[in-house]
Amino acid sequence: MNTIYAFISSCRVNNFLISSGRDSAFINFRLIDSLLILDSYSLSSFRKHYLHIFSLTGSRFTKFKSMIIKMKKIRSTAFVLLTFLLSGYSFGQTNDYGLNKTLINSDELSKWTFVGEGKAEKSGSQIAMQESDNSKGVMLVSPESYSSDVVVRYKTLALSSATVLVALVSLSDPGESENISIPDNFDGSLGLFTNEKENYFFAFKNAPHNVTPFVRKSPATGETIASADKNSMIAGVYYDVEIGKVQGKLWLAVDGVKLFETEDATPLAGGHLALRIRGTAGFKAACLIKDLEIFTRN
Repeated sequence: MNTIYAFISSCRVNNFLISSGRDSAFINFRLIDSLLILDSYSLSSFRKHYLHIFSLTGSRFTKFKSMIIKMKKIRSTAFVLLTFLLSGYSFGQTNDYGLNKTLINSDELSKWTFVGEGKAEKSGSQIAMQESDNSKGVMLVSPESYSSDVVVRYKTLALSSATVLVALVSLSDPGESENISIPDNFDGSLGLFTNEKENYFFAFKNAPHNVTPFVRKSPATGETIASADKNSMIAGVYYDVEIGKVQGKLWLAVDGVKLFETEDATPLAGGHLALRIRGTAGFKAACLIKDLEIFTRN
Protein backbone atom coordinates (compact mmCIF):
# COMPACT_ATOMS: atom_id res chain seq x y z
CA MET A 1 0.00 0.00 0.00
CA ASN A 2 2.84 2.41 0.80
CA THR A 3 4.37 1.60 -2.57
CA ILE A 4 1.16 2.52 -4.36
CA TYR A 5 0.93 5.83 -2.51
CA ALA A 6 4.57 6.54 -3.40
CA PHE A 7 3.71 5.88 -7.03
CA ILE A 8 0.74 8.22 -6.88
CA SER A 9 2.80 10.88 -5.15
CA SER A 10 5.52 10.78 -7.79
CA CYS A 11 2.90 10.99 -10.55
CA ARG A 12 1.22 14.01 -8.97
CA VAL A 13 4.55 15.78 -8.62
CA ASN A 14 5.37 15.24 -12.30
CA ASN A 15 1.84 16.32 -13.21
CA PHE A 16 0.97 14.15 -16.20
CA LEU A 17 -2.83 14.13 -16.36
CA ILE A 18 -4.94 11.37 -17.83
CA SER A 19 -8.67 12.15 -17.72
CA SER A 20 -11.58 9.70 -17.80
CA GLY A 21 -14.86 11.56 -17.66
CA ARG A 22 -15.01 13.62 -14.47
CA ASP A 23 -12.37 11.46 -12.76
CA SER A 24 -8.69 12.09 -13.34
CA ALA A 25 -5.48 10.18 -12.69
CA PHE A 26 -1.99 11.58 -12.78
CA ILE A 27 0.41 9.23 -14.60
CA ASN A 28 4.10 9.81 -15.13
CA PHE A 29 5.20 8.30 -18.43
CA ARG A 30 8.85 9.14 -17.72
CA LEU A 31 9.33 7.07 -14.60
CA ILE A 32 10.32 3.56 -15.64
CA ASP A 33 10.46 2.65 -11.96
CA SER A 34 6.73 3.31 -11.76
CA LEU A 35 6.07 0.71 -14.43
CA LEU A 36 8.25 -1.77 -12.58
CA ILE A 37 6.15 -1.20 -9.46
CA LEU A 38 3.01 -2.13 -11.40
CA ASP A 39 4.51 -5.51 -12.23
CA SER A 40 4.41 -6.50 -8.57
CA TYR A 41 0.62 -6.19 -8.43
CA SER A 42 -2.11 -7.96 -10.30
CA LEU A 43 -4.49 -5.60 -12.06
CA SER A 44 -7.31 -6.62 -9.72
CA SER A 45 -5.20 -5.79 -6.69
CA PHE A 46 -4.07 -2.59 -8.39
CA ARG A 47 -7.72 -1.68 -9.01
CA LYS A 48 -8.66 -2.37 -5.40
CA HIS A 49 -5.99 0.05 -4.16
CA TYR A 50 -6.97 2.71 -6.67
CA LEU A 51 -10.76 2.58 -6.28
CA HIS A 52 -10.87 4.71 -3.14
CA ILE A 53 -8.24 7.10 -4.52
CA PHE A 54 -9.66 7.86 -7.96
CA SER A 55 -13.10 6.22 -7.87
CA LEU A 56 -12.41 4.73 -11.26
CA THR A 57 -15.18 2.26 -11.95
CA GLY A 58 -16.67 0.42 -14.88
CA SER A 59 -15.61 1.78 -18.27
CA ARG A 60 -13.37 4.39 -16.64
CA PHE A 61 -11.24 1.70 -15.01
CA THR A 62 -11.23 -0.32 -18.24
CA LYS A 63 -9.74 2.68 -20.06
CA PHE A 64 -7.24 3.18 -17.26
CA LYS A 65 -6.28 -0.51 -17.33
CA SER A 66 -5.82 -0.36 -21.12
CA MET A 67 -3.54 2.61 -20.73
CA ILE A 68 -1.43 0.79 -18.12
CA ILE A 69 -1.09 -2.26 -20.39
CA LYS A 70 0.07 -0.02 -23.25
CA MET A 71 2.61 1.62 -20.96
CA LYS A 72 3.94 -1.79 -19.94
CA LYS A 73 4.21 -2.83 -23.60
CA ILE A 74 6.14 0.35 -24.36
CA ARG A 75 8.44 -0.47 -21.47
CA SER A 76 8.95 -4.03 -22.72
CA THR A 77 9.59 -2.87 -26.28
CA ALA A 78 12.07 -0.29 -25.08
CA PHE A 79 13.90 -2.93 -23.05
CA VAL A 80 14.13 -5.31 -26.03
CA LEU A 81 15.30 -2.48 -28.30
CA LEU A 82 17.93 -1.40 -25.79
CA THR A 83 19.18 -4.98 -25.48
CA PHE A 84 19.35 -5.30 -29.26
CA LEU A 85 21.22 -2.02 -29.63
CA LEU A 86 23.73 -2.96 -26.96
CA SER A 87 24.26 -6.36 -28.57
CA GLY A 88 24.61 -4.70 -31.95
CA TYR A 89 27.19 -2.32 -30.56
CA SER A 90 29.23 -5.22 -29.26
CA PHE A 91 29.04 -7.12 -32.53
CA GLY A 92 29.72 -3.94 -34.48
CA GLN A 93 32.92 -3.38 -32.57
CA THR A 94 34.05 -6.93 -33.28
CA ASN A 95 33.24 -6.85 -37.00
CA ASP A 96 34.27 -3.31 -37.88
CA TYR A 97 36.11 -3.11 -41.22
CA GLY A 98 35.38 -6.76 -42.02
CA LEU A 99 38.42 -8.08 -40.14
CA ASN A 100 38.78 -11.74 -39.23
CA LYS A 101 39.36 -12.72 -35.61
CA THR A 102 42.07 -15.08 -34.38
CA LEU A 103 42.17 -16.20 -30.75
CA ILE A 104 45.62 -16.76 -29.24
CA ASN A 105 45.50 -18.95 -26.13
CA SER A 106 48.22 -19.21 -23.51
CA ASP A 107 49.76 -22.29 -25.15
CA GLU A 108 50.14 -20.44 -28.46
CA LEU A 109 51.32 -17.21 -26.84
CA SER A 110 54.01 -19.08 -24.90
CA LYS A 111 55.50 -20.08 -28.28
CA TRP A 112 55.99 -16.49 -29.44
CA THR A 113 59.62 -15.38 -29.66
CA PHE A 114 60.87 -14.14 -26.29
CA VAL A 115 63.35 -11.25 -26.51
CA GLY A 116 65.47 -9.75 -23.73
CA GLU A 117 66.75 -10.87 -20.35
CA GLY A 118 64.01 -12.42 -18.24
CA LYS A 119 61.35 -15.02 -18.90
CA ALA A 120 57.80 -15.64 -20.08
CA GLU A 121 55.99 -18.77 -19.00
CA LYS A 122 52.51 -20.21 -18.98
CA SER A 123 50.54 -19.87 -15.74
CA GLY A 124 47.20 -21.59 -16.28
CA SER A 125 45.29 -19.57 -18.88
CA GLN A 126 47.71 -16.66 -18.47
CA ILE A 127 51.25 -15.82 -19.54
CA ALA A 128 53.53 -14.44 -16.83
CA MET A 129 56.33 -12.26 -18.21
CA GLN A 130 59.07 -10.65 -16.15
CA GLU A 131 62.49 -9.04 -16.35
CA SER A 132 65.70 -10.34 -14.80
CA ASP A 133 68.07 -8.19 -12.74
CA ASN A 134 70.06 -6.86 -15.70
CA SER A 135 67.16 -6.46 -18.09
CA LYS A 136 66.69 -3.55 -20.46
CA GLY A 137 63.18 -4.64 -21.35
CA VAL A 138 61.57 -7.91 -22.44
CA MET A 139 58.97 -8.71 -25.06
CA LEU A 140 57.05 -11.39 -26.90
CA VAL A 141 57.11 -11.15 -30.71
CA SER A 142 54.54 -12.90 -32.90
CA PRO A 143 55.92 -15.67 -35.14
CA GLU A 144 53.95 -14.38 -38.11
CA SER A 145 53.25 -10.99 -39.64
CA TYR A 146 49.79 -9.51 -40.04
CA SER A 147 48.12 -7.30 -42.60
CA SER A 148 48.31 -3.53 -42.61
CA ASP A 149 44.86 -3.39 -41.02
CA VAL A 150 45.01 -4.98 -37.58
CA VAL A 151 43.30 -4.68 -34.21
CA VAL A 152 44.80 -6.27 -31.09
CA ARG A 153 42.83 -6.90 -27.91
CA TYR A 154 44.01 -8.55 -24.72
CA LYS A 155 43.78 -8.40 -20.96
CA THR A 156 46.87 -7.46 -18.98
CA LEU A 157 47.78 -6.92 -15.34
CA ALA A 158 50.97 -5.23 -14.13
CA LEU A 159 52.48 -7.15 -11.22
CA SER A 160 54.61 -4.23 -10.07
CA SER A 161 54.01 -0.48 -9.88
CA ALA A 162 57.22 0.16 -11.83
CA THR A 163 56.00 -1.80 -14.85
CA VAL A 164 55.48 0.06 -18.13
CA LEU A 165 53.27 -1.77 -20.65
CA VAL A 166 53.83 -1.42 -24.39
CA ALA A 167 52.53 -2.97 -27.62
CA LEU A 168 54.09 -2.66 -31.07
CA VAL A 169 52.18 -3.19 -34.32
CA SER A 170 53.41 -3.27 -37.93
CA LEU A 171 56.81 -4.27 -36.56
CA SER A 172 59.22 -5.06 -39.41
CA ASP A 173 62.60 -4.43 -40.96
CA PRO A 174 62.74 -1.16 -42.96
CA GLY A 175 61.45 -1.06 -46.51
CA GLU A 176 59.02 -3.41 -48.22
CA SER A 177 59.64 -6.35 -45.89
CA GLU A 178 56.95 -7.39 -43.39
CA ASN A 179 59.40 -9.66 -41.56
CA ILE A 180 61.47 -8.80 -38.49
CA SER A 181 65.09 -9.76 -37.80
CA ILE A 182 66.44 -9.56 -34.24
CA PRO A 183 70.11 -10.25 -33.38
CA ASP A 184 70.75 -13.41 -31.37
CA ASN A 185 72.61 -11.51 -28.66
CA PHE A 186 70.03 -8.73 -28.38
CA ASP A 187 69.69 -7.42 -24.80
CA GLY A 188 66.16 -6.03 -25.10
CA SER A 189 67.06 -2.34 -25.24
CA LEU A 190 64.56 -0.11 -26.97
CA GLY A 191 66.92 1.55 -29.44
CA LEU A 192 66.74 -1.33 -31.91
CA PHE A 193 63.00 -0.78 -32.36
CA THR A 194 62.90 3.02 -32.24
CA ASN A 195 65.91 3.65 -34.48
CA GLU A 196 66.28 0.65 -36.78
CA LYS A 197 62.87 -1.00 -37.20
CA GLU A 198 59.51 0.15 -38.51
CA ASN A 199 56.59 0.02 -36.08
CA TYR A 200 53.92 1.88 -34.19
CA PHE A 201 54.93 2.01 -30.54
CA PHE A 202 51.92 2.17 -28.15
CA ALA A 203 52.74 2.80 -24.48
CA PHE A 204 49.75 2.74 -22.14
CA LYS A 205 50.61 1.99 -18.49
CA ASN A 206 53.12 4.79 -18.64
CA ALA A 207 52.99 6.69 -15.32
CA PRO A 208 56.33 5.22 -14.09
CA HIS A 209 58.00 7.09 -16.96
CA ASN A 210 56.10 10.26 -16.03
CA VAL A 211 54.43 10.30 -19.45
CA THR A 212 50.80 9.74 -20.42
CA PRO A 213 49.80 6.97 -22.87
CA PHE A 214 50.97 7.68 -26.43
CA VAL A 215 51.76 6.26 -29.85
CA ARG A 216 54.94 6.97 -31.81
CA LYS A 217 55.94 5.93 -35.30
CA SER A 218 59.39 4.42 -35.81
CA PRO A 219 62.05 4.85 -37.02
CA ALA A 220 61.37 7.72 -34.69
CA THR A 221 62.31 11.36 -34.55
CA GLY A 222 61.00 11.46 -30.99
CA GLU A 223 57.69 12.91 -32.14
CA THR A 224 54.49 11.61 -30.53
CA ILE A 225 51.66 11.09 -33.02
CA ALA A 226 48.92 11.12 -30.37
CA SER A 227 48.64 10.94 -26.60
CA ALA A 228 46.11 10.75 -23.77
CA ASP A 229 45.39 13.48 -21.23
CA LYS A 230 46.21 11.40 -18.18
CA ASN A 231 47.31 8.03 -16.80
CA SER A 232 44.69 5.71 -15.38
CA MET A 233 46.19 2.22 -15.14
CA ILE A 234 47.63 0.89 -11.88
CA ALA A 235 49.32 -2.34 -10.81
CA GLY A 236 47.31 -5.33 -9.59
CA VAL A 237 44.28 -4.76 -11.83
CA TYR A 238 43.37 -6.50 -15.09
CA TYR A 239 42.60 -4.10 -17.93
CA ASP A 240 41.11 -4.72 -21.38
CA VAL A 241 43.45 -3.12 -23.88
CA GLU A 242 42.69 -2.48 -27.55
CA ILE A 243 45.22 -1.20 -30.07
CA GLY A 244 43.94 -0.47 -33.56
CA LYS A 245 45.47 0.37 -36.94
CA VAL A 246 42.95 0.38 -39.78
CA GLN A 247 43.18 2.34 -43.03
CA GLY A 248 45.63 4.81 -41.51
CA LYS A 249 43.56 5.32 -38.37
CA LEU A 250 45.34 4.61 -35.08
CA TRP A 251 43.73 4.33 -31.67
CA LEU A 252 44.17 3.08 -28.12
CA ALA A 253 41.33 2.05 -25.82
CA VAL A 254 41.39 0.76 -22.24
CA ASP A 255 38.33 -0.91 -20.70
CA GLY A 256 36.25 0.21 -23.65
CA VAL A 257 37.22 3.88 -23.31
CA LYS A 258 39.14 5.33 -26.25
CA LEU A 259 42.13 7.23 -24.86
CA PHE A 260 43.12 8.72 -28.21
CA GLU A 261 42.61 8.37 -31.95
CA THR A 262 44.60 9.82 -34.81
CA GLU A 263 45.39 9.25 -38.48
CA ASP A 264 48.67 8.65 -40.30
CA ALA A 265 48.61 9.92 -43.89
CA THR A 266 51.42 7.51 -44.83
CA PRO A 267 50.69 4.38 -42.76
CA LEU A 268 53.14 1.55 -42.39
CA ALA A 269 52.47 -1.74 -44.12
CA GLY A 270 51.86 -4.99 -42.29
CA GLY A 271 54.26 -6.58 -39.84
CA HIS A 272 54.64 -8.51 -36.61
CA LEU A 273 53.10 -7.79 -33.21
CA ALA A 274 55.03 -7.46 -29.97
CA LEU A 275 54.05 -7.14 -26.32
CA ARG A 276 56.72 -5.42 -24.23
CA ILE A 277 57.34 -4.50 -20.58
CA ARG A 278 60.02 -2.39 -18.93
CA GLY A 279 60.79 -1.49 -15.33
CA THR A 280 61.70 1.93 -13.95
CA ALA A 281 64.44 3.35 -11.72
CA GLY A 282 66.03 -0.03 -11.06
CA PHE A 283 62.72 -1.78 -10.25
CA LYS A 284 61.87 -4.76 -12.44
CA ALA A 285 58.78 -5.11 -14.59
CA ALA A 286 56.39 -8.06 -14.52
CA CYS A 287 52.92 -8.65 -15.91
CA LEU A 288 50.20 -11.18 -16.74
CA ILE A 289 48.62 -11.48 -20.19
CA LYS A 290 45.54 -13.42 -21.28
CA ASP A 291 42.64 -13.56 -23.78
CA LEU A 292 44.62 -12.26 -26.75
CA GLU A 293 42.56 -11.59 -29.89
CA ILE A 294 43.94 -10.42 -33.23
CA PHE A 295 41.68 -9.01 -35.95
CA THR A 296 43.25 -8.85 -39.39
CA ARG A 297 42.60 -9.31 -43.09
CA ASN A 298 44.86 -12.38 -43.27
